[in-house]
Amino acid sequence: MITFNQTILDFLSQFQAHNHEAFVVGGSVRDALIGRSTHDVDITTSASIDEIKAMFKDNIVSLEGVEYQSLAISFQDTVFQVTSYRHDSEYEFHRFPKTRQVISYQDDVWRRDFTVNGLYWNPQKGLIDLVNGLSDINHRRIKTIGDPHLRFEEDALRILRALRFASECDFMIEENTLEAIIHHAPLIQSLSRERITQEVIKTLNGSGFKNIQVHLKQLFKEAYSLEYFYHNYSFEEVFHPLVKWLLVFKPKYQSLSEVMNIFAFTRKEKDLLIMLDEHAFVIPQADKVHIKGLLRRISMDAFGALCQLHRALNQLDASTFEEIMKLVSDIHLNQEAYTLAQLKIKGDECVRKKMPYVEISQFLNACLEEVIEHPEHNNFEYLTSLCDEWIKK
Repeated sequence: MITFNQTILDFLSQFQAHNHEAFVVGGSVRDALIGRSTHDVDITTSASIDEIKAMFKDNIVSLEGVEYQSLAISFQDTVFQVTSYRHDSEYEFHRFPKTRQVISYQDDVWRRDFTVNGLYWNPQKGLIDLVNGLSDINHRRIKTIGDPHLRFEEDALRILRALRFASECDFMIEENTLEAIIHHAPLIQSLSRERITQEVIKTLNGSGFKNIQVHLKQLFKEAYSLEYFYHNYSFEEVFHPLVKWLLVFKPKYQSLSEVMNIFAFTRKEKDLLIMLDEHAFVIPQADKVHIKGLLRRISMDAFGALCQLHRALNQLDASTFEEIMKLVSDIHLNQEAYTLAQLKIKGDECVRKKMPYVEISQFLNACLEEVIEHPEHNNFEYLTSLCDEWIKK
């Protein structure tokens, strides 16, 4: 038995009221069947794109997909992606199809990627399965609709989507589909770096990633001739997506920068990855002075990521990891200084006391070193007395 919320039922009824057929399709149906929450709701309909526009002229969120007979429609605080029945053909650049509208869902289904995404549902006809998708859901497997070699040649994004769905749903990939994924691995080079990044990060975050990570590594090895540095690690206590990425993709022979450039990372994300790589041999210790010394050089977010990296590599045991996290919490709650900005004395006080400009930075860093070891010394009176002593030297 499959059910959908009232908003979805109300939205489908809008089409019925205008004498059009409409179904919930794709991932929404799949996720409902496996008890997984979903945020994206896809609707396919017999209505043409112009008829959809007329029905929801005040609710159109985006016209971005209009050339593919698709519109984003807002209805009762939910955004639906609504697409006319269509047939995709003559793919360009292994990604972009020329489309033409078809008249039935029986034709529409054959353009879809995987059998588990080829299920249709509405209240009038119930669950419709023309591609054996229900069986594949029950057997927890990802399988293309039709010849996998043809489907991946048509659209290379399907290669990454297969891995992502397997990871997110904790499914396995059917043998012929997997063989075609590896065979056509070089095709992912035709995808934008942004799409590669989006799909890979979602794959890394999937609950079933451990079961398909070998396939992801093999895919990128075939596509980009990658050899990997890390082989023994655990994602059990890793939540930071960039830590996961580094564990999987840190190269053995190529430079980290070269591999990062396959992806669309921001400057900030690249800096964090470089920092993690540079500190891969600096194992955090359950010692406040050591922790604050690290926090002096890297951000709190980067420190947390570094701890997760070493936990994943089994260089921090569970009890030490927890103790470090507790000490970090204490440092934060007690407002213990580990940066110049947290010192109770500032450069303007040194100027007021006529300290030579060239010595101010050296003095403040000496103060920081002292309060890192002795947090109780971070008070204005004590530090100004140090300032007076420094000037007298």
